Amino acid sequence: MARKLQIKRGLKKDMPTLAEGELGFAIDEKSVYIGTGTENIPVGQGGVIVSATNPPYNNVLWIDTANGGVAKYHDGTAWVNVAATWG
Repeated sequence: MARKLQIKRGLKKDMPTLAEGELGFAIDEKSVYIGTGTENIPVGQGGVIVSATNPPYNNVLWIDTANGGVAKYHDGTAWVNVAATWG
């Protein structure tokens, strides 16, 4: 049986604050956002440089394009690699 994943969508001005890890799509901007519980972070805009220091958003998935596209997140103390298969 096929399954369908749907995310919240609508105009950017009408987007609520998304729950932690929840996705939203602004149809007017054609932009995807991920929620932190207190704010919505645009996904894939402006680029993110992953470093050894603590990023401003913990427990958000980052793609480290400088190291072969490794998926990781920062748990507040250290970087944690995520087992992922791309393509």
